[in-house]
Amino acid sequence: AQYDRALYIYVNGTPIFWGSTQEILNSTAESDLTLFENLLKGLVEFQIVLPNYIAPRVGVTGYYLLNATLYLYPGKPLSGLPNYFMPLFVNHLGYSYTTLNPRNDLAIQNVNLPNGTQKAMLLLYEEGGYNDEFWYANEPAIRNIEVYYNSMLAGVLNPFETVYTGGIDLFYWKPVTSVNTLSFHMPYYIDLTPLLAMGDQAAISVTVSNLVEAEQVTGSPYFGWDIAGVLMLWVNSSNPMISGQLLTAKSNLMDTSPFFIPGYTGLYYQEASSYYINYTSMLKFKDGVEYASVLQYGKTNAMQTLTDYTQYAYLDEMFAEKSYESGIYNSSLSISGNYPVSMFLDSFETPITNPEVIPYNVSFIQNGTLSLN
Repeated sequence: AQYDRALYIYVNGTPIFWGSTQEILNSTAESDLTLFENLLKGLVEFQIVLPNYIAPRVGVTGYYLLNATLYLYPGKPLSGLPNYFMPLFVNHLGYSYTTLNPRNDLAIQNVNLPNGTQKAMLLLYEEGGYNDEFWYANEPAIRNIEVYYNSMLAGVLNPFETVYTGGIDLFYWKPVTSVNTLSFHMPYYIDLTPLLAMGDQAAISVTVSNLVEAEQVTGSPYFGWDIAGVLMLWVNSSNPMISGQLLTAKSNLMDTSPFFIPGYTGLYYQEASSYYINYTSMLKFKDGVEYASVLQYGKTNAMQTLTDYTQYAYLDEMFAEKSYESGIYNSSLSISGNYPVSMFLDSFETPITNPEVIPYNVSFIQNGTLSLN
């Protein structure tokens, strides 16, 4: 059974759906594609991607059946939708996809923006893998997805603490899966409009914090993050931009790095991070002036207690993003979130046959709780 596998759907290389497969029985997941209406016009190519890991020597030779349906609802054409899409980090198969790890923790792409771009929005999808499938229980536990625009910190995205099917404990998610498992619906939008004042050429880069530190702490390089993205533009080619000026440019990002404190019963871990971003610009077009502003801020706290028999982990992410454009084009965006997760696990085992003879039998008791909001 090919469960807990990543499942992607692309249109002309642009990601429109990211999720994972169910562990047992059938499942259905949906994604609202209204934002991509202009992308879906005319002749388009759909790509459905399911990495199917085959290991015949251990009997893994299964396949996966998938039906995909595009639902169209008649009505009046919507205004205010993006009309230009630039998929980022396109791989050799023609779709947006890259993997970041401690040995390669930066993805970068140079883009040329069409003149007449009035608004720019970045949409990202992410998924932690390998040892970072449940990154919030690792040390260090904080993972900020940082986005840079011409080497300036443009935004920080806080990943949701997804629990994948069968994850953490085999008995937790049968047959129920946790929120977001089958379809990754995270508010991962960054308004880049104020940075259009820097010109029509831009280098967009993405990195994930603490990957290098994770390898230093554990000695293992197997911490991976899958990233896909698209730059969505609102373009009016008949109204080119004449000039732009950044009126406000402030950004800072802080991480305390992990603290490990020996205690009487075990080891204690603590870490915190925070960020603040504010850009405001004046964009002069042939037919008028537009003012654009974006404000982002957030913080993350992580704590863990580790002993021989128990583990307690707590992580809380809080974030907000507010932006507006006014003048020849008017829009606004307001996103805020709070992602707390806490886990406790204790276990005890004792041999009931000779432990010198392998395999041997044990009596095993486990108690675990998980709270995800």
